Amino acid sequence: MVILSAHAFAGGPKINIGALDDYLPGNTSSIMKQIRNEGDETGFLKIEVKRITFDAHDRIHESPQADDGAMQNRLIVSPNRLIVPPNGARGTRMLYVGKRDEEQYFRVRYLPVAPSRKAGFDVSPDVEKKFADAGVSVMIGYGEFVTVRPTHERYDTVFRQTPGKLVITNRGNSTVILERYRVTAVAHDEPDTSGRMLVLPGRQVEVATSALKQLDFDLLEGEKTTAKHFAFAS
Repeated sequence: MVILSAHAFAGGPKINIGALDDYLPGNTSSIMKQIRNEGDETGFLKIEVKRITFDAHDRIHESPQADDGAMQNRLIVSPNRLIVPPNGARGTRMLYVGKRDEEQYFRVRYLPVAPSRKAGFDVSPDVEKKFADAGVSVMIGYGEFVTVRPTHERYDTVFRQTPGKLVITNRGNSTVILERYRVTAVAHDEPDTSGRMLVLPGRQVEVATSALKQLDFDLLEGEKTTAKHFAFAS
């Protein structure tokens, strides 16, 4: 299970990266993403990409992509520097180059920086000086989780109920999403606030059901959505 979160700037540029998780389907090599600035000052962003792996306990480990000049087996985000005008937007393209025999994961961060030619921005010396004189307050970046699905996606989600427990197993080769995940406790008539859960390929989720009346969610397997409902004996 992967939990995603976002942070916001305290002032100045108000950057909105949209969805905090994006998926590159197996039948395409790239996707486009819009980065918006809802503030009244120009935003200057540097884009950082790191590869993600999971250990046996689903803990996330990040590592830099290989810096060997090769353009294979990597996620490329272009452009990797953005100047987003006030109340405007700029687009980026995410492209994966290399074999896609199995699912891969990346963290893409949009980091606000003071503009300078040294940082890769085509700005004038006057602009550099203006921002240097103003100083830089606390600026917080935005991160998203990018899943690169295998070329040949295969889905096989298995549900097994035992006394007091529901086991959800992903026997396919690509992540499945439990969207609008909501549980209703035995003593309640209405479900709790909905959330979402990700089940990685080869992994399983166990749901304790002894205190539940029912469980509902939409199962997303690639482009296919299936409404799921489970009722439990009180």
